[in-house]
Amino acid sequence: MRFAAPKSSRDEASAQVAHHIQTRGQHVHLVHPTSVPGWGHTIGLSGEFGYELILAGAAYHTTDELMHVLNSVAAQLRGGTTDRFRVDGLGNFTLGACDASWSEHLLGRAAAHYGSSKISAQQLVPDREHWTVDTPSLSQRFTPESAPAWRWLAEPWNLAIPETAHVATTLEILQGAHATHIARFEADAWEAFGDEPPADDDVRVVPISVMLAADKRMQA
Repeated sequence: MRFAAPKSSRDEASAQVAHHIQTRGQHVHLVHPTSVPGWGHTIGLSGEFGYELILAGAAYHTTDELMHVLNSVAAQLRGGTTDRFRVDGLGNFTLGACDASWSEHLLGRAAAHYGSSKISAQQLVPDREHWTVDTPSLSQRFTPESAPAWRWLAEPWNLAIPETAHVATTLEILQGAHATHIARFEADAWEAFGDEPPADDDVRVVPISVMLAADKRMQA
């Protein structure tokens, strides 16, 4: 269950959003992974371009990198780029449609700012080199069946494991490779690796929902 922040905290957050929009052109709001993958989105672009940007999943990148990508693409939009956005060191991104069923779930902070849940959005889609299995297709209507890693956006947690359960795995597996070693070593901690020990910079920690959707053996 998510509890509402105290009024003073909400007021401070709203003031920060307004300040960033005034000084930077947009605010970037990040939602950290919980029972579903994390995501980031802009607030403040709707007046200029008619939509906000969403970068959903994208476990390849750190949260700082997600913020940088969203700010960089916003700047490139203002510079006239419309189709392919290069962010040095982080890959190429394109814009994709975002169905309202997704934006209503993912743009809650923007909805609070605008006073409306009817906000148009475009998905930032990473290139193949930086794509990971937690990246949904936001152009398709959201249902728990079509996006199983994200099903707990709309449903209460109903598994016999902690909602905080997470998996340490590799970028290779998050890009579709088969895990050969799956182990649970704490109540809420798993690992899923290949035959070779992974390099530290290849390891990512994702919600167990991602691996449940990607590898049916995790459901056993």
